[in-house]
Amino acid sequence: MDPALLSTARSTCYSAVVSDVCDALGMRNQSLATEEIRPVWGDGHVVMGWARTAVVIPVDRVRDQDNPYGQNIAYLDSLRADDVCVLRSDSEVGVLGELYATAALMRGAVGMLTDGVVRDRDRLAKVGLPVFARGMRPPDAMGRNDVDTMDTPIRMMGVEIKPGDFIVADADGIVVVPREMTAEVLELAINKAGTENKVRDHLRLGHTLGEAWVRYGVL
Repeated sequence: MDPALLSTARSTCYSAVVSDVCDALGMRNQSLATEEIRPVWGDGHVVMGWARTAVVIPVDRVRDQDNPYGQNIAYLDSLRADDVCVLRSDSEVGVLGELYATAALMRGAVGMLTDGVVRDRDRLAKVGLPVFARGMRPPDAMGRNDVDTMDTPIRMMGVEIKPGDFIVADADGIVVVPREMTAEVLELAINKAGTENKVRDHLRLGHTLGEAWVRYGVL
């Protein structure tokens, strides 16, 4: 993708406008609601990046004493610039905390999201990597969960997420854009966000919503 397009999208777009564009293109089931997955911290931040998927499963013991955190470490160390960690979890123990988030940030990741739970809420805020999760729980992952697969398609909250799909996440929710559609969606979202700004200015001048709709065709 053109780096300038991504930079412009990050400075102008947000989940709702990207969702609107997906709807207009016939992709009407691309969003995960924050009733289930909420920002642990980072309200006001808009995360945009490429999905790096993994499936986390519960385990009942440390399976390798020389590598007690199993594939968790391999997954985090494989992250690249602009990745978003997308962790599908069947575990009721935290899939990430302060140190995992720090490792991800230093590898270039721009956000983490999971339908599982995490820990270290206050410390995560200090790390500075936006995290979205279903809840909080303090126990350590060692001997309790492990990454089972990585870089495979998953389903989360009824939405299919494939490795390399584009993730847009903020306080409104999470939108998944198929990789092959990302450039088109972002170009349209940038244009729509600009038109919405004009509509807002039009309304502030005292014009009615109906007048704004007739003039701009965007709400």
